[in-house]
Amino acid sequence: QEAYKRCKRYISARDEGGSAQVNSSYSDKKRETLESIDDFVDTLYYRVDGFIDDLDDLKRALKNEIVNYGILTDIIDQNNEDVDELQINTLTEIFFTERGVSKKFPSGFSSNAEVKKIIDKLIEKGERLNNETPFINARTGEGFRLNVTHPSISKNGTYGLTLRKQRKEPINEKDILKNGTVTKNMLDLMKLFPRGRVNWSTI
Repeated sequence: QEAYKRCKRYISARDEGGSAQVNSSYSDKKRETLESIDDFVDTLYYRVDGFIDDLDDLKRALKNEIVNYGILTDIIDQNNEDVDELQINTLTEIFFTERGVSKKFPSGFSSNAEVKKIIDKLIEKGERLNNETPFINARTGEGFRLNVTHPSISKNGTYGLTLRKQRKEPINEKDILKNGTVTKNMLDLMKLFPRGRVNWSTI
């Protein structure tokens, strides 16, 4: 936590010094912040418990905490095209869709503050989720569709989040057969519906 606080101050000082451009794009600002974290760790003048022998691990930890998305970094990463949807229902009920298959995330959050920190990073345009604005639809800096809700309108008293990515390559027949969404016979039957001008609801 001490390293996190010092690193945040270091980044703020660099920004105030003019290293960050006011009109920089989202990707430029993110790149500059990542570079600032590298510089901060490379010039550390004190030891950080747990990272004494591996400064690369410290860089990753700080980047995940300050720029990225904590435990969900790998899921949200725009380069991870296998995952196209993420849902946070409660602190421990977290689900993601990987190539058409819904899976439960193996870990959870310890507090609402952790989830709020991720939401604040995802909402790029400066909107803030609060009691006055308890529901927001937005797009992230990466272009993902985002829907978030405030604890004040949740029956569980926690933040809610749904994030959807736009796949570069749509799911095809091989994908849905491989992940078990349908069987070969079911797929063949569905192909016959449009040929026979049959609506699914009439079956």
